[in-house]
Amino acid sequence: MNKIINSCIEVLQQGERFLKTVSPASYQEITRPYFISSPGEHMRHILDHFIAIQKGLALSEIDYDLRQRGSNIETDKNLALIQLKEIRQWLLTLNKDDLNKTLKIKTEVSVIETSKAQALSSLERELIFAASHAAHHFSIISIAMQMQDLKLDHNFGIAPATATYLRTENSCAP
Repeated sequence: MNKIINSCIEVLQQGERFLKTVSPASYQEITRPYFISSPGEHMRHILDHFIAIQKGLALSEIDYDLRQRGSNIETDKNLALIQLKEIRQWLLTLNKDDLNKTLKIKTEVSVIETSKAQALSSLERELIFAASHAAHHFSIISIAMQMQDLKLDHNFGIAPATATYLRTENSCAP
């Protein structure tokens, strides 16, 4: 299997394990004043990016600003789990030609004013981004869960380069 597809599947499987263990209440909890979003809202945001890529492949244009804010995925972990599995199945259908396809990317680039930028990329580059983006948000979810006194898998929210570093450090320890 392609390394990039495999990495996306690994990340999505982390999300699946999280969803299978978190309670509905913890999934919806906003740990104020430290957070303004629940783990469910972060999960929806992660899924939005993968869905934008999936839809964008057919159009040769990805618009990351098309989001499902307020959708039931934010409050229903079972819907998020279904969506994760559907994305994983889609990833398994991709081939080398798909991965090399050039895509136009559209996204907002300013918090001060409405400013949308466009750039060229490829499907494989955008999948790398989506997996990294998911790991980043999993890290945030992990902190929110710790603040609720819940423990998650120690690899949840760890970036691949960090995991490699930690393996190296552990193998060098006396």
